[in-house]
Amino acid sequence: MDPSPRGTPRILRIGGKKYAVGLYWQVAANSNDVNAEAVAFAKNPEIDADLIAIRDVNDTRDTAQYAVGRKNDGLAAGSIAGAAVAAEHITGSWLGAFKIPEGGVWIVAVNSDLVGADGDAYYENEAEARDRFDRERHQNWEKIFAPSSWKEPNTREIEIGSLLNQKLDGKKYKLPRLTDINSTKNLLKVILAIGAVAVLAYAGYAWWKDYQASQEVVFVPPPVVIPPPVVVTVTPPWHTQPVHAPWFEQCRTVLASLPTNIPGYQPEGMSCDATSAAVSFKRLPSGFLGWAETYLEDKLPEGARLVSTPDQLTLNIRKNLPLRPARGTEAIQTEGKLRSALIEHGQATNDTIQIAEKRIDPPPLPPPPAGNNFRPENLPPPPWAAVPISVTTQLPERWGALFSSIPGFIPIRYAASPDGRWTIQGEFYVRN
Repeated sequence: MDPSPRGTPRILRIGGKKYAVGLYWQVAANSNDVNAEAVAFAKNPEIDADLIAIRDVNDTRDTAQYAVGRKNDGLAAGSIAGAAVAAEHITGSWLGAFKIPEGGVWIVAVNSDLVGADGDAYYENEAEARDRFDRERHQNWEKIFAPSSWKEPNTREIEIGSLLNQKLDGKKYKLPRLTDINSTKNLLKVILAIGAVAVLAYAGYAWWKDYQASQEVVFVPPPVVIPPPVVVTVTPPWHTQPVHAPWFEQCRTVLASLPTNIPGYQPEGMSCDATSAAVSFKRLPSGFLGWAETYLEDKLPEGARLVSTPDQLTLNIRKNLPLRPARGTEAIQTEGKLRSALIEHGQATNDTIQIAEKRIDPPPLPPPPAGNNFRPENLPPPPWAAVPISVTTQLPERWGALFSSIPGFIPIRYAASPDGRWTIQGEFYVRN
């Protein structure tokens, strides 16, 4: 969990209460089991948090949220999640900058009553807070709040004490507090320890009963079975790969059907692997996975899906390429002949081409139990080798036909960069 978009997490003491700010907020996928989802998210190694806060649904909002934080950042269990309280007091979509009496500025960004993923940030340095505020304020907010000393147009100031301590008339509301996810671990350890002792006791008793019974039985050794010799047939790797002639065209066609713009996300690039095409985005501070999913509901082509990294900083729109039949047997060529032809083509097209040294993969071991007595170094090498290749070009179609004519060529990746160049990565098999 990268803390930089949320400034410096800390505890604020306002009106006799302790408020935690600088938390990392998420929209719950299942409002009926928010706590389990929050604990699982916090335990993700890329998040590595030990505190969670739950923002339950209410009469006017049917979507739950949770936030995560760390004790190592100075946060503590029992403190109130400040951004959740602020989002209950001020509804809608709004941006606020609130000066703290002890120093620093608290930035809160709320969209449709939901706290943004990085919409809860505390900055000790007022200049850093104002820079963040200036980057965010030009979005489509219904209300904007800022200190009067900043002299920002079309804004008004709210004193932080009145914001957090005001009453919610006619609204049932439970203050969301941080809880330590490790507080339940000790109980679980005790239960597991008791269970282990019980299992061991039962196992010991069962062993003793079996031992007593064995004293009354004459032991007969099992017959020695000599397994028959194992014959392993190795299929050349390229025989089972799909034909690659239409791969380039399929890739470009599918990529053209995928959305390339998501509010709150910056496009990072597009690419294809052997089986699917994807457009990648990087989340901006104002971006939010829940908003992206809503925005894309009617824009994704059939079969496309969203794939997010655990920290939700990277979002991919991915769609499978059409299935291609297996190519079957192909007679591969010698390395020298192919290497010369590829280098000559690269010089003629003035494209960048990199051809690595050939790689000889170890042969597969026979399956157990016969394979237990083998070592890869004792087996003869296969009669083929793989040669990795990478080409960077602005006209990939002039390489597509050439690669399609090379027997034993396997495409690995086909990617576009912002400057319009394409990189084709793959490997071709040659006689060893």
